[in-house]
Amino acid sequence: MIIVIIAIYFLYRIFTHSKFTQKITNFLRSRIIKKEIIKPVSFEELLVATGGYGLTNIEITEACPIADKSLIDAPLREHDITVLTVERKGEIIPNPPKDTKILLGDKLTCFGKLDNIRREFGILSLNR
Repeated sequence: MIIVIIAIYFLYRIFTHSKFTQKITNFLRSRIIKKEIIKPVSFEELLVATGGYGLTNIEITEACPIADKSLIDAPLREHDITVLTVERKGEIIPNPPKDTKILLGDKLTCFGKLDNIRREFGILSLNR
């Protein structure tokens, strides 16, 4: 019985020693990187995996057909595009209400079929 108690105490001291745990963490981290257990995903792979849907930031310009319209009047939903945020003069409007008017210079964060966003609205994407 005393041997079990000593063994448990010994294991406790080993695993609570910060240098030892840091060495174990670094070792496991290097093994994960070498084995490529967690692989980075490219943008193209993400698009294929999501069926071409994604997030994008778009800036509203004069040439944009949805400028000066409210979200409900803009044909975004018809093209499977959802506005998640509107950035206006440094202020973020999360989950904007349907009566939010889209103004020149607004930056919208949208989720939808990226081809639809580019093709149907001619909106200049800030990130691809």
